[in-house]
Amino acid sequence: MTRRRDPARLPAEAPQDLRSTDLVLGAERFVVLSFASPPETLLPGLSRAESAVVRAASTGLTSAEIAAHRGSSVFTVQNQLANAYRKLGVSSRAELVALLASLDAHDT
Repeated sequence: MTRRRDPARLPAEAPQDLRSTDLVLGAERFVVLSFASPPETLLPGLSRAESAVVRAASTGLTSAEIAAHRGSSVFTVQNQLANAYRKLGVSSRAELVALLASLDAHDT
């Protein structure tokens, strides 16, 4: 008799857009974690990954926290932030937050 594990439960502190899905292939069972980013959260001129990292950084998460949530390295997150800063013409997280606030205010 094969015992099946309960589906993975996401911790309460997991980002709101983190999704957990059970995937069964034959006798193997996997839990797939992914970020669900609706198209409206994409920022003009940025890739999907850059937009997600920028949005996460603007909420106050550190690069290490973003990397842990995205399943990537801190180096990757820092590179994506640096690329986004260059594309958006900002040089700090404070400028980034101000820019996002103005973009969000403009969209409403």
